[in-house]
Amino acid sequence: MAHRNNSSRIPTKFPVHMMDGFAGAIEPLCYAPLDSGTPHCRNPISGYSSGEATVPFDAWITCFAASWIFSLSPGSGSVFSMSNGLNYGFRRGYLGAVGLVIGLWTVFLVVVVGLGVIIQASPIAFNVLKWAGVAYLFYLGLSQILSKGSPVSLREGDKPRIGVMEIIGKGISLNLINPKGYIFMLAVIPQFIVAGHALVPQYFAVALTMAFTDLVVMAGYTGLAARVALKLKTERQASILNKVFGSLFMLAAVVLATFQQTR
Repeated sequence: MAHRNNSSRIPTKFPVHMMDGFAGAIEPLCYAPLDSGTPHCRNPISGYSSGEATVPFDAWITCFAASWIFSLSPGSGSVFSMSNGLNYGFRRGYLGAVGLVIGLWTVFLVVVVGLGVIIQASPIAFNVLKWAGVAYLFYLGLSQILSKGSPVSLREGDKPRIGVMEIIGKGISLNLINPKGYIFMLAVIPQFIVAGHALVPQYFAVALTMAFTDLVVMAGYTGLAARVALKLKTERQASILNKVFGSLFMLAAVVLATFQQTR
């Protein structure tokens, strides 16, 4: 009798193995199923089957819907965007939203790598971020109130009154030094991550979804304020609006000052 080749039932060994659990058991990344010679592979990041969806649609659509709610909620970001549209017009003012998204992604990354837990658990780290955020919002508000109330001119050839990197930097700073953002991300991100699927693609999907909705909503805030700015005919009208937005920044600073660390 000829010897039957059972190699299709024997796990296929590869030079690289993965460690499963703390027991140190070694399991191959791929093996051949009993009924087929086709290798069945596992993802080295999370161990999910190569046949499963990388980003589950139901989890993503929930994230998509929630992101619109988060972005539309009034806050320092919306005040910042409207203030930029009022003072610099849409084209230059919208760059502030780019800064907000870069800051959002940075906070997202900090939370994903685990530093967000330290911020939540450490009173010192939390309070340093908190009072830095309060001071920065107060500074933005005071600067807005004291700024000259000149109507915005959007005619072609007019030079903007703020540099590209300056306005982007303000948006980044606004999100980076707000501890509410870190605590919020810690609470929200896990709600959209499905166990048993690769983590990295899911993180990318959540981050890109939040950025997309934020950019769309902030475009609306910036554009609305820019249109209002076109209606301003006198310095007094512009000055009143500057004082309104400055007061809103200071109100956001007061709200942040009352924010307490959760245990």
